[in-house]
Amino acid sequence: TFEELKTIYKTLGQGADNAGAFADELYWSSTPYDANQARLIRFRDGNTSYHYNSRGTHREFLVRAVLDVNK
Repeated sequence: TFEELKTIYKTLGQGADNAGAFADELYWSSTPYDANQARLIRFRDGNTSYHYNSRGTHREFLVRAVLDVNK
């Protein structure tokens, strides 16, 4: 989710020591912004955004699989 991705940025990403080796790019979250867009976070600086969930090379962003160890 978007909240999990923000936590990762702050603890494993470039908002911390970047132990997760995250790129200076936008990462998709599974959290929708509306019916056609999803939330994103840029790991270079922690800025957040949203973008259309449609096909096209200009809409290719990174993803990171996450396992919830608390469940």
